[in-house]
Amino acid sequence: MRRALILYNPTAGRGTGEATALLAGKVLESSGWEAELAPTQGPGDATRIGGEADVDRLIVVGGDGTLREAAEGVLAAGRTLELGFIPRGNANVVARELSIPLAVDDAVRTLVQGRPRAMDIVRANGRFVLAMVGLGYDARVVHSIHSARSRPRLRHWYRLHADSLYGVLGVGALLCRYPASFRVLADGEDLGGGYRHGVICNVETYAKGWAMTPGADVGDGRLDWALRRSSGPLPAALAMAAAAVRRPGPRWLARRGTAEHLVLEAEGAPIEWQADGDPQAPAPRLELQVEPGALQVVAP
Repeated sequence: MRRALILYNPTAGRGTGEATALLAGKVLESSGWEAELAPTQGPGDATRIGGEADVDRLIVVGGDGTLREAAEGVLAAGRTLELGFIPRGNANVVARELSIPLAVDDAVRTLVQGRPRAMDIVRANGRFVLAMVGLGYDARVVHSIHSARSRPRLRHWYRLHADSLYGVLGVGALLCRYPASFRVLADGEDLGGGYRHGVICNVETYAKGWAMTPGADVGDGRLDWALRRSSGPLPAALAMAAAAVRRPGPRWLARRGTAEHLVLEAEGAPIEWQADGDPQAPAPRLELQVEPGALQVVAP
């Protein structure tokens, strides 16, 4: 009998995390699995549970952040178990990228009928990243959302309609001073300096189905990047509009490419950045390295 551990965030899916985990357990047991449930109770729990999981398959019920934390624990412990995912977050970028259904019943069915798929991961200044790193404006919006969620009224707004809160805070971020610039090296090639914004992606999907790096492949062993020097409302609006229709946008707007290894050096103040939708402390230097096929994720 194969064994599965169902790690779940109780607050995921507007408080339906436990009910979803119980449903998954019943379906797996009816298919011949032995299933155990493990709730997270605070920051770091998913990483600890993932690192200690001695099972055939670790199933995560939650958002991209919970999945990344669990994967970090698995990788840090040197384990090779399969990861299953029932997406219950806001954007669910990894699920969209791997075509894992967003509907609970269909996602649970995928756990039984799907197959493991190799997925690259990224190390960014030593931490694991599944989907992407955002720089400049992108990072500033994520920091604003994180701060808003610590305030009761804005947290309630986020739960009711996160997209509208992103829109309001995004406009506010445009009115702030421009982020500090940075210099870039891609696989040893000096791309010059003066960059202020951009994304470095392991996946094609951005947010809820957009694409900042069209054509990116989660299993090609490469990082796709799009970097901008220009700041202000117009370039930001053009970048978002192009992403919404999954197009690269005009060539003058951003420099694009792929690499296995990237180094970003601040040209003044530290670089503002975020990883998988979680804010990170500004850094004078960012180093990113892809690790091909490091995870096995169950997908249709």
